[in-house]
Amino acid sequence: MKLKRTAAAVVAAVMAFTAVATPLGDNIPALEGAFYAGAYYSVKDSFYPVTLTGDGAVDMVNVAVAQAGRKDDDDGWYPNREAWCADFVLDVARVAGQTGAVPDAPANAACGTFKNALLNAGAKEVETAQAGDLVFYCSTSDSTTYHVGIMKDSRYSVEGNALLNGVYQVVDNRDTMTYTTTKGLSIANGDIKRVFIRPNYVTSITHPDINIDYITKEQGAQWALDRVGQSIDVDGYYGAQCKDFVEKFTTENFGVSFPGNAIDLIYCAIPSGWQRIKNTPEFLPQPGDIALWAYGTYGHTGIIVSANLNTFVSVDQNWYNASSNGSPAAKVQHNYTTYNFWGVLRPPYSSNPQPNQETWKVNVSQGVNVRSGPGTNYGVVKAYPNGTTVTITEKTSSGGYTWGKCGDGWLVLDYCQYLSGSLQHTHSYGAWYDKTKPTCTSAGVQEQKCSCGATKTRETAALGHSWGGWATATKPTCTAQGVEQRTCSRCSKAETRYITALGHSWGGWATATKPTCTAQGVEQRTCSRCSKAETRYITALGHNYSSEWTIDKQATCSAEGSKSKHCTRCDAKTEVTVIPKTAHSYKTTVVAPTLTSQGYTVHECTVCHYSYKDSYTSQITLPAVTGVKVKTQGTTSLTLAWDKNASANGYVVEQYSGGKWTQITKTASNAVVSYTVSGLKADTLYTFRIKGYVVSGTTEYSSEYTRLAAKTRIANVGTFKGSTVSGSAIKLDWSKNDKASGYIIEQYKGGKWTALATTKNNTTLTFTVKGLASATVYSFRIKSFRKAGGKIEYSEYTSLKAATSFGGVNNLTVKSYTASAITLAWNKNASANGYVVEQYKGGKWTQIAKTSSNATVTYTVNGLKADTTYTFRVRAYKTAAGKTIYSEYARLAAKTRIAKVASFRATGTTTSAVELSWNKNDKATGYIIEIYRGGKWTAIATTKNNTTLRFTMKGLARNTTYSFRIKAFRTLNGTTEFSEYSSLKAATRK
Repeated sequence: MKLKRTAAAVVAAVMAFTAVATPLGDNIPALEGAFYAGAYYSVKDSFYPVTLTGDGAVDMVNVAVAQAGRKDDDDGWYPNREAWCADFVLDVARVAGQTGAVPDAPANAACGTFKNALLNAGAKEVETAQAGDLVFYCSTSDSTTYHVGIMKDSRYSVEGNALLNGVYQVVDNRDTMTYTTTKGLSIANGDIKRVFIRPNYVTSITHPDINIDYITKEQGAQWALDRVGQSIDVDGYYGAQCKDFVEKFTTENFGVSFPGNAIDLIYCAIPSGWQRIKNTPEFLPQPGDIALWAYGTYGHTGIIVSANLNTFVSVDQNWYNASSNGSPAAKVQHNYTTYNFWGVLRPPYSSNPQPNQETWKVNVSQGVNVRSGPGTNYGVVKAYPNGTTVTITEKTSSGGYTWGKCGDGWLVLDYCQYLSGSLQHTHSYGAWYDKTKPTCTSAGVQEQKCSCGATKTRETAALGHSWGGWATATKPTCTAQGVEQRTCSRCSKAETRYITALGHSWGGWATATKPTCTAQGVEQRTCSRCSKAETRYITALGHNYSSEWTIDKQATCSAEGSKSKHCTRCDAKTEVTVIPKTAHSYKTTVVAPTLTSQGYTVHECTVCHYSYKDSYTSQITLPAVTGVKVKTQGTTSLTLAWDKNASANGYVVEQYSGGKWTQITKTASNAVVSYTVSGLKADTLYTFRIKGYVVSGTTEYSSEYTRLAAKTRIANVGTFKGSTVSGSAIKLDWSKNDKASGYIIEQYKGGKWTALATTKNNTTLTFTVKGLASATVYSFRIKSFRKAGGKIEYSEYTSLKAATSFGGVNNLTVKSYTASAITLAWNKNASANGYVVEQYKGGKWTQIAKTSSNATVTYTVNGLKADTTYTFRVRAYKTAAGKTIYSEYARLAAKTRIAKVASFRATGTTTSAVELSWNKNDKATGYIIEIYRGGKWTAIATTKNNTTLRFTMKGLARNTTYSFRIKAFRTLNGTTEFSEYSSLKAATRK
């Protein structure tokens, strides 16, 4: 069947059908036969009509959304439930003419089978959804598929059999990110995932059986011009708005409706064949384009009728006198740069004019009523004023008048003037509808009707029974048959069939009583359906004696034992045999000798405990302490040390003092092998003795004493001081030691102590260390020595740290100064860590700043008095080895400026002059006044004394703002000093 679709034919392609509807003109009888044979589960006989655009994805969404709120209309279950989710998608596909992309078969009403059928038909799985894609809710742990719907966009869907307000129905705005099953599984918990499938939709505009001829772009522009002065309100809200005019144009000429406001035309989905073109400097719109503006909340739109690269003319509603009540369509000239002109929406215009229409113009002064039908008995829906141009698509006669059908209804052409076009009547039949519905056993009748009243009829085959699933009326048992029934969902006819008795379903044999060597066992099994039980017996096992002997009683050195062979299952024995007594089993223990008794070896039987002793050893004694020595010799202390005595518990140390031995320590462990005796006199001989001890029971035993005589060192110098000489030398000084023969001075360098000097006598009390690095801390030590009897004795060391000096602050200057502040500056000292700044005030030097970085080489002293001399000094410091080193001071005297002019003001202005005045400065000799012009400051006056306190600047421009400044000066002893500037801005009059 070859179809030629005009715009009117596209609108008529919305089909309300009972069996199968196909906008592609398929073989309808063949499809009906397939349906009667069970090829489809169901087809809605009252799907709400939707205008098809020819774009498969768009049509799927539009048809689905139109069914929102449709509820289940029977109490049955799959497959008879109309809104069952997969069945709903199949119905939508049939209405949208997309059964090739969405395969229609009984098995496909199951979600999992449906998904596989889609993939086999050329669909593909995609990661991100778009309008028209199908969404399947699948388990993440197995192959279960729970539910399916049709995506409206990347997130929201239309779904049948969806629960809303306690009712399963079609829901047109489901959030796919919140899906939850009745088992509690959900997207949020990660149990459910979304799988998006994109069917291979047919775009009917390019289908070989369809040739759509829309109006031409010239006709589109003329359509808009014909309606200049009209007020078109499509939705009944807010009067004649701009979007109403364009909505009327797209629905009347292309069968396409766009939801929302004018601004939404920039972003909404558009059917196949439509173009959305963004404005560029080179873009030239064509007549019939829909102009789009993106300003404000709602935007604006109109239909372009002519254009050049500078301006274009369009017909717009609600442009002139725009308001929330709207205003009539008018021709408006626009440019491309104002009101955020975005671009155009271009419909799929035909290259051939659409001939089957006529153009008329209202030709009576009072205008013409437009009625809802061709006759005066129909209600008036609108009135066209005189001169209104209308397009007539159909004519008929009624009540003695010739009626013409226009976009708003019907009007009398007798009151109009024919302008152009031709119109021949062609039957335009509507969709087939049921005149007599078929039943399960009888045929039905369908009818088509033309707008002129002509009709066509055809017979539809009997539906055949629509059996539900078999339902169990009586369940079968192990010994009795069961009964199943099914019912036709249309005529309620019932069928019955029998189910064979099930027979017993025995479980496995289970042991109720286990057999023993002498008694039978029992086994039972039970039917899992009726609980009938069966019993059988297990033969007694008999004894099973082991071939190995078992010791029943162990033989000992004092009693016989016994052995036998045991049954492996019970306590029965056989071949009981006597085991003879055994010999003694001795355990040998060696007892060590002690300080009070000899040692021996004892032998004891582990069974009867008989015992005897032999191998006696002699009693032991505690050995004397060995290795006694002076470990460390000090001036006032001696540290004694000795070898560890493994036999001792500890040691006793005694000192001979005051004619007797006195204990000075007693250790509690033999691991303590040293002791320091403190509080001694320098250069003195002392006598000590040490013994070990051990405690046995309550008695303490000691070894013999070991003696030692030891002398303390001679005393060292009383004082030892270091002082900085220069950046390369340090002077060391110490007090005289009368007991010494001389002194040894050492320096720590290169990781060790090195001797610098050894004096020849004890009267040399100073030494200067030279060749040192500047700003460095050094470590020194000194010890005394004495020569006597060919031997040399040394004192302990006395240590100190001393530092060399480093360069101070250079080029200390005054960087800048004001009447109340002086900024000091100096050169950076790379060796320093920072600087200390001091000011002489109140008869003493006071620190006013200490910097933490040697890079800070300026400091501003604030809060000073004007015209006053101050004295400052600065020195550098450095921290090394925990010691702070300071350089010499650098000093400077500096004076603040005289005070600046007070109360500098403009006291009068004219159109060409500004009068300036100021307060007297008693310290000044005079004043200098300057003006800023030509990009620089220029002196305009210098007074000869400090009593001139006013100056008028003339020759200025009218109504102009000028910048002025003034400074005081003082000339004293041939030197001129200046104050800081005081500034102001003043404007001449208009």
